[in-house]
Amino acid sequence: VIGRLARNRRRAQADAQTISLQLVALQKSQRQLVQNEKLAAIGRLAAGIAHEVRNPLGVIRSSAAMVQDGFQPGDDAHRACQFICEEIDRLNSLITSLLTFARPAQLRVQRVALDTVLERALALAADELRSRGVQVAREGLPGPELDADPDLVAQVVLGLLTNAAEAIGQGGCIALRVAATQDQIQLEVADSGPGLSPEQLQRIFEPFFTTKQRGTGLGLAIVARRIRELGGDVAIVSPNGDNRGTKFVVTLPL
Repeated sequence: VIGRLARNRRRAQADAQTISLQLVALQKSQRQLVQNEKLAAIGRLAAGIAHEVRNPLGVIRSSAAMVQDGFQPGDDAHRACQFICEEIDRLNSLITSLLTFARPAQLRVQRVALDTVLERALALAADELRSRGVQVAREGLPGPELDADPDLVAQVVLGLLTNAAEAIGQGGCIALRVAATQDQIQLEVADSGPGLSPEQLQRIFEPFFTTKQRGTGLGLAIVARRIRELGGDVAIVSPNGDNRGTKFVVTLPL
């Protein structure tokens, strides 16, 4: 009797564990379904905005630039025209981000050296980092070769570097670390910024969620989607040591 009870208890524990794993998988599938519905809605919205808004914005900007030429620098009218041009550029950037997020990437997989991709991303982010006085430190092993789309990987690293620089503000540093196993590569981007709250961590990859005053909330959402398209995953840790900073951990298959 005791043996039978022990077997039944072990069986019940195994069943409970199986049900728990199934619930986790179901919740993940539900979140993915909601995310796919959001992507479809954003795609329709982006297409409509690009068609209906972009052309008028271009006409308005050209007209404002032409009117600006008729005033002396420093005049109120000259500054007003400059303000119009800057705001139109910001709106155009938002439309571009919407289209980038909604449009699935066309993968061009090839054998590529990770170090080459990292150097390209650092070169693209150089002006932003220099203007903010942010230093980047390369750590870990030299990057191995992997089968991936080099443009997409560079876009992911550039997005993480830009996000880290904006989170830091002025000064500070970013650590770029590389580690590899037999079948995957781990890329870490850690900053010395103020870090994120638990509530922000839960929503950081949601479209249109941002912690920045003038952010669009699409930068990290685009990064997360591109990583999934590459067959990888991304995790976030905050605070990143010493109760400050944030670390993004990107895992890609070799």
